[in-house]
Amino acid sequence: NMGVNDIWLGPPGAPINAVTANYSLLLTDGGSVITMANAASRDVTLPANADIAFPIGTMVNVIRRGAGAARIVGATGVTVNGTSAGIVSISAQWQGAQALKVGTNEWIVSGAIS
Repeated sequence: NMGVNDIWLGPPGAPINAVTANYSLLLTDGGSVITMANAASRDVTLPANADIAFPIGTMVNVIRRGAGAARIVGATGVTVNGTSAGIVSISAQWQGAQALKVGTNEWIVSGAIS
């Protein structure tokens, strides 16, 4: 059973997309795990619905594997709730966060964030 502070990191067999550079989500990333491995700070961008129309309810998980900061940011016009100024940092290496699309251009990010 999951507690209120637990994060769901996707179903067994969820696709893993290992990236080392700044990355904007693609439609095929829905339901997947994005791993960020870099010594420098890198961003995963939640795109505007006009660019990539994820269905409401789409979940994407992001895990920070590298020493560099990993951030989840909203593209212009995208509201990212659970964050300060639309940008959230994953709190430490080997930690993760989940982005859940709840509206046309609205996401909620929760997990090991700061």
